[in-house]
Amino acid sequence: MVHEHWGAMGERTRFRRIRKNPYRDTRLLTGAALVLGSTLVGGLAFAMVSSSEDVLVATTDIAEGDVLTPEHFAVAEVRMGESREHYVQRPEAIGEGAVARESIARGELLPRAAVGQASDSAMRPVTIQVAQPVTSSLRKGALVDVWASGGEEGEPSTILVEGAIVRGVDEGGGLSGRGARVEVLVPASSVASVLDALGAKRNLYVVEAPGLFEDAE
Repeated sequence: MVHEHWGAMGERTRFRRIRKNPYRDTRLLTGAALVLGSTLVGGLAFAMVSSSEDVLVATTDIAEGDVLTPEHFAVAEVRMGESREHYVQRPEAIGEGAVARESIARGELLPRAAVGQASDSAMRPVTIQVAQPVTSSLRKGALVDVWASGGEEGEPSTILVEGAIVRGVDEGGGLSGRGARVEVLVPASSVASVLDALGAKRNLYVVEAPGLFEDAE
């Protein structure tokens, strides 16, 4: 609606009355509610994703077959999300007599699937005296192939075990004058061939294979 008003100089001024649009107010309120709702949902989702969980992290290299104790781990806060159920979160969750079902590098999380009992493993520990100096990269958890060479029968070099797991290294030398000794885990089916080679006084060698811990610090 337009109203006319005559001024002192005879000029006519028109005023237009602004009528409120109820639909515009409704749209404004609806838009504000949607923005607020999306902000709250987004904040809740971020909080869920960014929340930290306590999980166990290995403080030393652990080879398959090693007995697991709480002293091998530290508790760390890690953003896990839905994957938290796949990892051990508390030291008391490691049962008595538990052993590693797989090798775990220092700094890695402890998967639940990696915790087992000694009876679960098909691997057996064997200690061999090797006929070569060991390198600094040959350490616990490394994968090696075990070879035999020479011996009383003059047999050609043969591979005895592929993918054996190193459990410990004794570099020898010093006052003892003996060579290096390496404890390895081998499949139960390969134990006899390793013992036969030792009995035949064959020279045994460990050759490093691409392993689990090759990039670990």
